[in-house]
Order: sequence, then structure tokens, then C-alpha cells
Amino acid sequence: MCAKRKPPANMLDAYEEERQFLHEIPDAFDISQLGHETIGGRPNYVIALTPKGGYVPKSRNARIFSSIGGKLWIDLQDVRWTQAEANVIETISIGWVLARIGPGAHITMKQIKVDGDHWMPKEIDVDGIARILLVKSRALNQTISFDNYKRLRPAPGTTTAKNR
Repeated sequence: MCAKRKPPANMLDAYEEERQFLHEIPDAFDISQLGHETIGGRPNYVIALTPKGGYVPKSRNARIFSSIGGKLWIDLQDVRWTQAEANVIETISIGWVLARIGPGAHITMKQIKVDGDHWMPKEIDVDGIARILLVKSRALNQTISFDNYKRLRPAPGTTTAKNR
């Protein structure tokens, strides 16, 4: 008999729960510093992530860690990742038979600092082959770009027409 999971109390709890698997990264990978690079005029550490043999994931989402290797670029000042690259080294299964992503697939994600405060997605690039429902192979060659961010609320300390 499976125990039922209690739903998160609010959106913040749901967000935290969804990303909990990321805390397993230090257990899942051998991490080494490759050097420094400048991205968008900002200095970054460059970190290599190599899967550790024998790693046993604690959460469902962390299962992919043994199937990927990659690199992270970490902003020296804000200590936030600015770019991430993942290379599939073993087939990744999504769902029981929904899809499989084969070795050689490459995913790059980039973030940019917006409005001096927030890191937001800039680009996601996926290149590889997926097998859908174990029947149809499909090329995954897609780039999604994000731009033209606008603040919805006034910045702290600024006046608005309402409070003048």
C-alpha cells in the first residue's frame, strides 16, 4: 500500500518541494573547477560535473543525475548559475514508456541578470534524439529565447502615481 503524499500548503512550498532534488547534486557528482570565464561582462567560475559511480538517488527527479554530465558557470559576485550545459551519457527515460532521450543529447540553459536584482531565463537550447512511446524517433533541435522582461511592480523605494 502506498502512502498518500500531503499536498504542499502554498505555492512557495510546492516550488521548494519541486526543486528539492537539486540538493542531491553534491552527492551525485564529482565536482571540479575548470577555471574562470566572463559571460555578459561578469566573471564566472566554470565547474565540471561528472556522475559518481554507485550514486543512489534519494528522490525520483534525481534519477537523471547518473545519466548526465556537464558544466556550470557560476557568477562570482552573486553566486548564481549563469549557464548550465548537460550532456546525456546514458538513455534517460521519461515516464514508463512516454519518451527516452538518447546518449549524445545536449542541453544548454542560460540566465541573465535583469533590473540589477533578478536572474531570469535567457535561452534554452536542446539538441538530440528522443524516442516517443518507444515507436517514433524525433529530433530535438530547438532553441527557446526569453527577452523583453518588464517589472510588474515598482522597485522598492520608488514612487508611483498612487502614493505621490
